[in-house]
Amino acid sequence: MEQLYTILDNLNLITFLITPDFEITYENRKAKEIFGDVVGKKCYEVMHGLTSSPTFCRIIAAQKGDESWEEFYEPTLSKWFMAKASMISMNGETFFLHFVDDITDAIEAAIDIIQHLKIDMKGELKPIFDVVSKVSKSYNTQISLSGDCEVLADEGLISILTT
Repeated sequence: MEQLYTILDNLNLITFLITPDFEITYENRKAKEIFGDVVGKKCYEVMHGLTSSPTFCRIIAAQKGDESWEEFYEPTLSKWFMAKASMISMNGETFFLHFVDDITDAIEAAIDIIQHLKIDMKGELKPIFDVVSKVSKSYNTQISLSGDCEVLADEGLISILTT
């Protein structure tokens, strides 16, 4: 078990080991830097300031077999995150390894690039679509275009409205 914790401590991701009832039993070094000592607390209290798990909870998704990454904006922390949880069994007990990546800088950079291009392109949309596609792939995030060239950030999705 100590070897696993050493590996997790060296990840550049916020990482928690969580029980099926959402209690944090381990946090890595990165998580401690951001949240302090939160072992024994419920993950939804720590990450979201809630009294129960949110609808986009990756633990609930993992219980249903969905271990994909989910992007979301956390207003209590003013940050964008990508998160996933994987169900694991240790010593006959079920836990969830919950990985969380702070992608705020990437999202803000994408928004800056798109807003700058919007001003420079003066309605020429093809180059904007190409750059948006590249930014989206580079930062592993969803960025979509439609409407009149305004950037909207909501529920983990950036949209640029272009008419």
